[in-house]
Amino acid sequence: MRLTKKIVAAALCLMMLLGLQACSQTAQAPAEDTAAPVSSIDRDAVAMKVGDVTITAGEVEDSYNEYIEMMTYYGYQAPTSDEDIETIQDTVLKTLAETAVVKYMVKEKGADQLTDEQKAIVEKAVQEEVNNLHSYYLEDGEDISDEAVLQKVKDAIAADLEAYEMNMDYDGYIETIREYQMEAMEEENLKAAVQADVVVTEEDARAYYDELLADQKATTEEPGAYLGSEMDYEMYGGDPVLVVPENYARIKVLTINPEGTIDEAYQGLKDQMKELEAEYGNLVLSGSDNKERVAEIEKAYAELKTSTETMREEFFGTVKETAEVAYGELQSGKSFDEVFAEYNTDSSYKDYPTIMEKGRLILLSEDDGTWDEATRETVNNLKNGEYSEIIEGDNGFSIIYRVSDEPAGEKSFDDVKDVIVKLTTDDEKEKAWETQKTAWLEDTSLVTYYPETYQSIGKQ
Repeated sequence: MRLTKKIVAAALCLMMLLGLQACSQTAQAPAEDTAAPVSSIDRDAVAMKVGDVTITAGEVEDSYNEYIEMMTYYGYQAPTSDEDIETIQDTVLKTLAETAVVKYMVKEKGADQLTDEQKAIVEKAVQEEVNNLHSYYLEDGEDISDEAVLQKVKDAIAADLEAYEMNMDYDGYIETIREYQMEAMEEENLKAAVQADVVVTEEDARAYYDELLADQKATTEEPGAYLGSEMDYEMYGGDPVLVVPENYARIKVLTINPEGTIDEAYQGLKDQMKELEAEYGNLVLSGSDNKERVAEIEKAYAELKTSTETMREEFFGTVKETAEVAYGELQSGKSFDEVFAEYNTDSSYKDYPTIMEKGRLILLSEDDGTWDEATRETVNNLKNGEYSEIIEGDNGFSIIYRVSDEPAGEKSFDDVKDVIVKLTTDDEKEKAWETQKTAWLEDTSLVTYYPETYQSIGKQ
């Protein structure tokens, strides 16, 4: 059903965005209070107070049930023992308490006053969420700018919201997304205020570096592991790789591929050729005197070869000419980077500026799990600053350029100082934020629990 594949996924994502996800920590121990115990769930009864904000037992029950729904959706069984039920109760309570504390402190500290720039960022994020939601419902060839298509998508979303009992229409759902994005921005303001006084010394940064270096030196890695670790760092950030093995180089591969894919019939013809090759080999090896069948195979194979070569030439003809033009410009003295920028069809380089600048890693001495033997052999036959002939592959054409050798050894603190200082600062800021949230949650003058109103949830 559309519900399962589309709105359920969106709804679950929204629930997780709102904080109803698994958490390994348990709720703060309830503060003593004199509220009268109840023997069954009174949904209007007070379950928790955060400042002047009240959270009812009904809200806790709803959150508990939503949590259980998520568990079962992902294939987990609902808990049956009191111990397991109470663990989930604690998780839900902590999530609700943390959310409420942050909201309360946002207003107390004035962090809900967003600048025009922040409001614009929020609206951009909302639009991106809306576009992603719409894309689930668009059929091939449909254009969301068409009012009729847009209305059809809105109606489908509204129907699924109703089927999933989300208790909101399309506009309400979009407003919920907007509220989440606004609250996320307000929370960032609050975090910034809490973290404003965090100061990291060079000694702190050196300690971070020393620990990271010791960890990496103690780790035994498979050949090619540096390639994956360093490429991940250059694409996504995180801890820098401090220990660089020998026999690595940087290369850039100028790729010129056609748009789309070759006719499906091409692969079918290639498969027929393989079958004929196998049959022909069996006949020859077995010493068969079936000359008639051998002749038939030779004729059929020649015809298939002509057909596949024609199809390939038609499909790759234009890009082959482009590759020849690019190669000619290199031969005339144009720099590889200039030619690369003009003709390369591999967009991944543009997505990652560091790789665009430095090139990709290749292990020269053995299989690194990324490059094939032919590429490695080609690179080994190049000197730094040299490029290869045009290489024809299954998907198009390429020219390999050897940029440089990767300097082996350990990167010093000074080599990565700026990165390490930032990582140390980010780490300390996150600690400060988590410490402050814990202090708020443990402040019994701010947060009070009423366990007698919610302790039977899930046990009935």
